[in-house]
This record gives sequence, structure tokens and C-alpha cells, in this order.
Amino acid sequence: MIRAFVFARGGSKTLPGKNIRPLNGKPLLAYAIEQAKASKHITDVTVSSDSDEILTIAQEYGALTVRRPEGLATDDCPELYAWKHAIGMFDDFETFVSVPATAPLRSTADIDACIEALGANDMAVAVTPSRGFHKLAIMESGLLKPISDAYRRQEAPLVYEITGSCYAAKREYVAKAQRLWEGKVVPVIVPAERSIDIDTIYDFKLAELLTKQ
Repeated sequence: MIRAFVFARGGSKTLPGKNIRPLNGKPLLAYAIEQAKASKHITDVTVSSDSDEILTIAQEYGALTVRRPEGLATDDCPELYAWKHAIGMFDDFETFVSVPATAPLRSTADIDACIEALGANDMAVAVTPSRGFHKLAIMESGLLKPISDAYRRQEAPLVYEITGSCYAAKREYVAKAQRLWEGKVVPVIVPAERSIDIDTIYDFKLAELLTKQ
């Protein structure tokens, strides 16, 4: 059995109320619920939140709900702890899937691909090739140092951005892991146009434009 979870806090400093903010007439949260429910592998979809309003909207779109303790909904609380809390509410599944509300351009095919890539690994994560590694630099003693010696994009090492659009993991791994990346993690490559992770009003406006198209 495979259960999908949408983790949606009520608080957001950069974009207040973003998880239920209307995106082309529909709450942002609804996109994640509908995409997960359309999966050919997922049995149930559950929303974990500390917000009554979010939980109510989740039920309106056909999701189960879990109330997240306030201590697991702070800015400095790793989401892995919320994952552990949520899976503790159910004992009837083997595969855990996180479908973040902030990635509305993801497709159901991306979710299914993560589930199918999991195999014998601990976790599968949606990623997209980064276009800017050759442009990244750090500050050392007030001086700028490029991360890569390659200044031409074609010569730079290939790196990936974690999209935040889908994670599939073994339930046992989520229960035991102390850090999210300590196990065997495999990538699922998705195109950049389905990889927007909404954190600011700029991200939201871009997602709004792309969903209209």
C-alpha cells in the first residue's frame, strides 16, 4: 500500500497564507491533492497541517487529514520530523510519498516516476538539471571564489537542483532516519518547467502565468 502526504503549514513569512492562496481560482493546496489522487499507485492522500483552515480545505478536496503539533510546524523544525509524526498515524502501508503543496506545476507522471524509481533504494527525489553552477561563487575573507573552475557552461560539472515537487521513500526509512539524505537516494529527472517551488510572490506569479498556459 502506498500513502501520499501533503505537508502544509499555516505559517509562511515570505508569502503569508501561500498554501491556500488561490492559484487561477483554486487553492494552491488543491493541486497537490488532485495530482496525488490521480496517481495509478497511490491509495490515499493525507494532508498534515497545524491550520484548521488548511485541514478544512483538504477535506473539501477529498483528502484525509492529520493535525500537526505546533512544535512540528515552526520555521526551524526539519520537515523530516513532520514526516515521522504523520506516518505514525497509520500502520497499513509500506511506501511513503510526499507531494509538497508548493509545486503545482508537477505532473502526476512525475509522482508515479518517483514511486517507480524507488525500488530497493531508501528514497527517490525529483530533481532538475541546474543551469547555473558555473556562475556560483562563495565569499572567503571578503574575496569572491568561484565554486567551479569551469567558466563556460559546457565545461561545468553537471549538478542537479532538488525541485521539492516529490519524494518517495520506504516507510521504514522515514521512521528510522536521523537525517533525510543519509540513505540510498536516487534521482528522478523532471523538466525545469515542472520544477517551480513557490516561496515568494515572484514564484507564485510565475506559476500563475504558466498554469494559465
